[in-house]
Amino acid sequence: MAKRGRKPVVITRQIKLEELKAEMRRAQREKMLRYMERLRALQWFAQGRPRAEVEELLQRSDVTIRKWITLWNQGGFQALHPQFEHGRPPKLSAPHIEELKADLRRPPEAFGYPRGAWDVKLIRHHLHEKWGIRYNLTAFYRALRSWGIIPKVPYALSANQSPAEVEFYWTTTVPDLLREKKRGRRKGSKLG
Repeated sequence: MAKRGRKPVVITRQIKLEELKAEMRRAQREKMLRYMERLRALQWFAQGRPRAEVEELLQRSDVTIRKWITLWNQGGFQALHPQFEHGRPPKLSAPHIEELKADLRRPPEAFGYPRGAWDVKLIRHHLHEKWGIRYNLTAFYRALRSWGIIPKVPYALSANQSPAEVEFYWTTTVPDLLREKKRGRRKGSKLG
């Protein structure tokens, strides 16, 4: 008996248990978790479990369970597959991304920028200059990663810095530190 105010729902499309189990195995094998959840609801509902119990077991609302049963009745297994609705369309198309990557292979000076390396802010500025596209900084970092672009990280240089000392640091000190880290201890460390 349906609770007060709940619309009754009935399975009108025939369910063959062998087909349902085969579809559940396939969904599990292919790690289609949302689809698997819908199949499980269908299975339990078809076995005669009360809708309230199915809702509680799956932690889903009455509306969701009704929607899944309605989808099954209208189109079978195919209708139960989650339809992914993509959000906002990307600001840059694939050809634009490729053009940006080609631009980044050239030095910034080729585009009239005074900097010697492409950092995040300069790439954002370049996008705005070239296509009029603006990105929020956090979203832009995410977009760069998805496009496979790793910008340079600017670092400060001391005016007193000796090129010979920098070379010594990178060729001698850093490799020594990495070897010590690999061994699990550092000179002077009491962890050894």
